Order: sequence, then C-alpha cells, then structure tokens
Amino acid sequence: MIKKNSLKITCLTIPFAALLFINFPFLSLSSAQNLNYEIVHYSEGKKSHTLKLLHEEIAEINGDNDGQERGKGINDDKAELISEKKNIRLWKVTVDWHRAYFSKGRQAGDIKGTYSPVFIDPSGRKRVLPGNIIVFMKKGMNEGDVITWAGAKGLKIIKIVSRYSNSYVLSTPPGIESLNMSNELNNDESVVASTPDWWTEVFHR
Repeated sequence: MIKKNSLKITCLTIPFAALLFINFPFLSLSSAQNLNYEIVHYSEGKKSHTLKLLHEEIAEINGDNDGQERGKGINDDKAELISEKKNIRLWKVTVDWHRAYFSKGRQAGDIKGTYSPVFIDPSGRKRVLPGNIIVFMKKGMNEGDVITWAGAKGLKIIKIVSRYSNSYVLSTPPGIESLNMSNELNNDESVVASTPDWWTEVFHR
C-alpha cells in the first residue's frame, strides 16, 4: 500500500493553513493570502506547479449516476449550486463546512457523498479531482511489467494512454486520495512522472 508523505509548511499565516497541512499532506503551502483561498504547490515528476485551493467552493463528483440527488450530504444551509457540467457539480459553501468536510466530518462519515476540493490554475481555470491518475513509466517497462508494478501497490491499469510515451491511467478514488497517490508515485524509481487525471474547466470564446 502507498504511504502518504508530508511536506513542510514554508510559511504559516493563519490557523486554517495548519488544518490544511494536516489533511493535505501532498501540498506545500507557501502563503495564505486570505480566507478565500490558499496558495499550494504540487509536483509532476521534476516539475512543480502552483494552484489556488478555494476555501469556499467544493466539487460534487457524481460518477455515472446523473440522477443522483444534488448536494446529497451537504448539510450547509448557505450552500449554492454554482454550475453543473456532466458529472461535476460546483458548490459554494461556507469556510466552516469546507473545514469540517476535510477534517473530522470526512473521516467520521458524518458527511455523505463524494467531493473534491476546487483549485484554480495560473490560467484561471478551475480544476477538480474526479479520480484516477496518469503515470509515465520508464522506458524498458512493458505492459506486463507495469501491471505487476501497479498490482504490488494496490493499483489497477484501466487504460493505456500511449505506448510511445509508456503512459497509463491508473484507477483511484475521486478527491484528495488521487492527488496523494500521484504525489507519492512521483518518488517511485520506476515512474518518470505522475499526475492526477484532472477535470479542467473549459472556457468558451
């Protein structure tokens, strides 16, 4: 099984940042700009990326169940549906609810449903973690080698992306766990790079 690793907080400016450190071990927090978002960093291979983690938005992951009741488990009277695109529903929630979901509530099972944090990348697009990760394996590893390697880590190949780049999609749950796993795999000697299979907002011009 993959063990979660913890990165150092480089700058702590508000108490909520400490909470994020405890529950988001894949992130390196550089600064807390205000109560609406946190500046975070994560890695893809040798590359480091910067995102904003929004404190007042959350994504509901519906999977294949399009008829799932909206906001099932969001017991926040002030929650508002921002948008609904295919199997992703974006909600505006209070900071207190966001904190509860990613701390005690989630582990205790008090909040039902599958949710992901909402991030904003440098281009201004929102990003969500619907599940699964993409890995680029070292040259010389064939499909059989990768199946054996993945199985030893409790992971399963669900798609071959490209034989030329030796890349595969591995099955993981939606939400934080997929980013934790991706971050851990970036430290594996058999992996060139690993990244979550992000859902990214599309702008129409």
